[in-house]
Amino acid sequence: MAVIINKLSDGPILVATCEEPVDWHQDANKLLDEIVELRDKIEGSYRYYVVIDLSAAKPGFGDTVIALGALRRANEKRRKDMPATVFVVGSGPLIQIVSQAIGQQQYGEYRVQMHTSLDKALDTIRSEIAAEVPQATK
Repeated sequence: MAVIINKLSDGPILVATCEEPVDWHQDANKLLDEIVELRDKIEGSYRYYVVIDLSAAKPGFGDTVIALGALRRANEKRRKDMPATVFVVGSGPLIQIVSQAIGQQQYGEYRVQMHTSLDKALDTIRSEIAAEVPQATK
């Protein structure tokens, strides 16, 4: 699988790095299954963050259709008590379309942000987490 998923040690952050060659027919479902598995191991947080780094991948239109179909099926495994915010890393019109689609109802209406670098996405997530800490203690 050309998709590697890691849970970062400094928070409820999952990073999926996609590098060529990606077989979207197989890897999209594996990616989402692994995210669900790691999500269920997160403790001490009411939400989690998923970063999908597509900066080293070159999905075509057909690949994005396959991946969005897998996301639609994975939507059945969502937990209302553990909402996700999705960050897409990459650039280009197709990556923008994917980012916008993830926020649509049929794909889960996830809160989505797009960034051109992994560092920018992680900085944004860490800022959001830091801003939430005082609210969690109230």
